[in-house]
Amino acid sequence: MSRPPRNRRLRRPGDGERGQALVEFALVLPLLCLLLFGIVEFGLMFFKYVDLTSAARDGARQVSVVTDGGQAEQVATAAVQDSSSAFDDGQTTVQVTTDGAWQRGATVHVKVSHPYRLEIMGLSLWNGPMTAESVAKVE
Repeated sequence: MSRPPRNRRLRRPGDGERGQALVEFALVLPLLCLLLFGIVEFGLMFFKYVDLTSAARDGARQVSVVTDGGQAEQVATAAVQDSSSAFDDGQTTVQVTTDGAWQRGATVHVKVSHPYRLEIMGLSLWNGPMTAESVAKVE
């Protein structure tokens, strides 16, 4: 009757899988980070878009009560700069247009634009202007 040698260790189930969990985690970690940072960056982008839209609305509201159409651009720019908190005012552009003569009942359009870059973990996914437009009637 032969016995197994004493110095030979009996193999237990799972002995060859000691580093498997670490390797799997190392493979999945970049994808999890990409997903997490993507969610955070999308939330920031949405916040900035809502802020830009609110600033355009405030600019249109202020312009709608201006009696002289020549001052509309300055009034809208000042209102947008006062209202916006998420953007650098030096890069924000404001355009004011009307559908005709500056008179009561005319429609005035205020378009606010700001350059924006969407980056996730150093990858630039989108680079271009973020714009918002608001329409009001001249009072």
